[in-house]
Amino acid sequence: IADLNADGYPEVYIHIKSSGSGSYGSLIAYSSNRNLSISEIYLPPLENNPKFSDGYMGHDRFAVGEGTLLRCFPLYGDGDTNAEPTRGMRQIEYKLEAGEAGWILRPYRFYDF
Repeated sequence: IADLNADGYPEVYIHIKSSGSGSYGSLIAYSSNRNLSISEIYLPPLENNPKFSDGYMGHDRFAVGEGTLLRCFPLYGDGDTNAEPTRGMRQIEYKLEAGEAGWILRPYRFYDF
């Protein structure tokens, strides 16, 4: 539970991890509309942006911190097995923004380390 849009009303973020070797992560999230109703929060697919998805093969971790949603995962090189990434880690930071009919988590920066 967090308030990433700082409107004084909570959002609920549920991280789901698939089974299997990739353990691909997804997110189900809802925002309170002044405690009168709820709206779904949309997280765009990582594959929509090659800059963010390069080297991605799952093993996502999500966290909330300092007004952002953080997504972290290992980076894989060509020929890496799913159990042995060789390119370090990537962290993507998302801001919660109002969309046309709900809320959208927009990636705004990333770090490789």
